[in-house]
Amino acid sequence: MRALFAVVREALGEGLDVRLPGLGVLKVRDFAARQGRNPRTGAAVFIPAGRRVRFGMADEMRALVNS
Repeated sequence: MRALFAVVREALGEGLDVRLPGLGVLKVRDFAARQGRNPRTGAAVFIPAGRRVRFGMADEMRALVNS
């Protein structure tokens, strides 16, 4: 299991997509810097640019979850 996570971590670190048949795809996306708000105080907050991992669910998984 640790070897699987190591391979996934390495691939995502290189910006590659990781396809998990029947589950979905892990993709790295770049996000631009933007202005946000602190929900508690309403103060303006700067959110720096960065990369985030997003999961796209496979059709088979979506059908199973929604049934």
